[in-house]
Amino acid sequence: GNFYGLTNAGGNNTYGTLFRLTPAGVYTVLKHFNYSTDGANPRGHLVQGKDSSFYGITYKGGTYGYGTIFKMTKTGTFSVLRHLNVTTDGVSSYSSLTEANDGSLYGMTYSGGTYNTGTIFKITKAGVYSIVRSLNTTTDGASPQGDLIKGSDGNFYGSCYTGGSKGNGTIFKLTTSNGTFTVLRHLAAQTDGGNPYGNLFQNTDGVLYGMNRTGGAGTAGTAFKISTAGTFTLLHSFVATTEGSAPNGGFVKGNDGNFYGMTSADGVYANGTVFRMNSSGTVTVLVSFYGAKNGNMPQESLVKAKDSAYYGTTSYGGAYGYGTV
Repeated sequence: GNFYGLTNAGGNNTYGTLFRLTPAGVYTVLKHFNYSTDGANPRGHLVQGKDSSFYGITYKGGTYGYGTIFKMTKTGTFSVLRHLNVTTDGVSSYSSLTEANDGSLYGMTYSGGTYNTGTIFKITKAGVYSIVRSLNTTTDGASPQGDLIKGSDGNFYGSCYTGGSKGNGTIFKLTTSNGTFTVLRHLAAQTDGGNPYGNLFQNTDGVLYGMNRTGGAGTAGTAFKISTAGTFTLLHSFVATTEGSAPNGGFVKGNDGNFYGMTSADGVYANGTVFRMNSSGTVTVLVSFYGAKNGNMPQESLVKAKDSAYYGTTSYGGAYGYGTV
């Protein structure tokens, strides 16, 4: 019933921490990252495996300086599964890991690989690592900054932040059985939105919902849906001044059937928003972030807890200027 998370910086060594937070707000640091031995500056979020341990990726540090893949138990026992090497693995990941049906973990790197524009990889919990695909900018998309999600059909779905035939990123499918990679959509900034940063969300009808950080009618980003066969529908173009802009995370579905998400900038106080969107794309702003009062610039997704409330983090603001929960 507790929350487990990470910080990108700070802690005893300034390279970030892993923490536990109770629903009552009791906060415990479980790990202070050491640059060379542990990795540094983790991005994304922790993922709990079927073995109850948590898994994650650091953006920097480790033996080669380009990040690590790690495991942590609930009590804080920490171990590195892989020190990422630029020539063989792909490096500098913004993403989180996703567990496959066989217990292996899949993830993406922002750069490195054959074309130096990122990779999709697989790692077992014993640390056996393999590249599933080296991303090619024009044909595949490049520099992914979101997560893979496991679809109801057993395949993985994800997005690339840049590249593709139109240069604004792609949405793709990856089969786990044989590693077949298929681009479902080459994003066009004005009509689709572009530069997706967060993860997709699959609704009960099998359709995927997501957000683009840029583009759309007002260039403030968009919300969309896409079928697993590639049929794309633009649902909403964000209005920067009132709704916020640059959504970085993904959607969470509420008990009411609506979708909940966040923007990282603009809105009434220019610090981002929390909003609700119905299935037809109508957006209602619920919270406008206001600096010292409640934080600003949320970079991740909301989490719906057992009490049906939504929990989240901001990257700046709050009483000390370094973010809030």
